Amino acid sequence: MDSEPINRKWSANCLELISVRLDHLDNKYTSIIEQYGRNHKALDTKIEHIKTQLSKMETHMAQNTKLTEAYNNIRGKLDSKMAEVSADAKNWFNGLRTTLDMHARQKFDNMAFDANVMQEQRGLVKLDEMIERLRSIHGSLIEDLNGVIEKRQMAEGNIIQTISDACMSKAVSDLKKELMGDLAGMIQDREEFEDLVLETLERQSKMPVAQLIMSSVSEFTVNKGTPINT
Repeated sequence: MDSEPINRKWSANCLELISVRLDHLDNKYTSIIEQYGRNHKALDTKIEHIKTQLSKMETHMAQNTKLTEAYNNIRGKLDSKMAEVSADAKNWFNGLRTTLDMHARQKFDNMAFDANVMQEQRGLVKLDEMIERLRSIHGSLIEDLNGVIEKRQMAEGNIIQTISDACMSKAVSDLKKELMGDLAGMIQDREEFEDLVLETLERQSKMPVAQLIMSSVSEFTVNKGTPINT
């Protein structure tokens, strides 16, 4: 008789404890699900950010390709122009030597003629040295440009390997500033080099050969601060 109320009371308490436990578990799992949703949303945002940065880097790499093609085109034109200048100078000298030979043999003895020819030959050697110097400067510009491009490609590879949400924007900005600084220096050097070539070609069209050779060598030495050994 007395055991039935006790069992009913125990069952009610048990059900109450179970209900409390279930409420606790429900709150706990609800919190977990909400946290999962927030994490998933944050992860999606980070993925979109990474995709945006990768797209920007692909654009910069495409610009690098165009820049390389432009410099290759300039290099080809300069090589062609220097070869043309060298050929014209040699042809001019050969014609001058023939003319001098004809007139000198009529008016002077062989010794005076040979001295004039040797002087013109020394002038041609100086002109060839100046052309080689210009070619060397141009080669240095191309090497510097290749170094800049390789440096950027290595930096971009490191960024892709070590990409992180916190430093991506800063790394890309620093890399862009560094590249633009290097390119600005290269563009300035290229413009100085092109100005020097244009001035040399302009003088060639106006000055006598001996004066042209000595003036070009002197001007080139003053501009670059590197004397040419003769």
